[in-house]
Amino acid sequence: MLTIWKFPLLVEEPLRVAMPAGATLLTVQMQGEQIVVWGLVDPEAPRVARRFYLVGTGHAVPPGKPIYLGSVQPFSGLVLHIFDGGEGA
Repeated sequence: MLTIWKFPLLVEEPLRVAMPAGATLLTVQMQGEQIVVWGLVDPEAPRVARRFYLVGTGHAVPPGKPIYLGSVQPFSGLVLHIFDGGEGA
């Protein structure tokens, strides 16, 4: 049975989050003061590391083809654009 889980994103480099393999990412938003991504997951799937990128406005997007998830404003005046770098990245 598929379930929706949330995964907090820490502002660190490299940013990797353990989640069930094959998760479908739904949205990224602020929840309180935390950046969070929600995903549709199979709880029985093995856990894999998934790479995320937090890119400030005016900064270069990482090479390759990361998938844009959304933008958040964690602090006054700061906008971060969140990209999914994929599993095992």
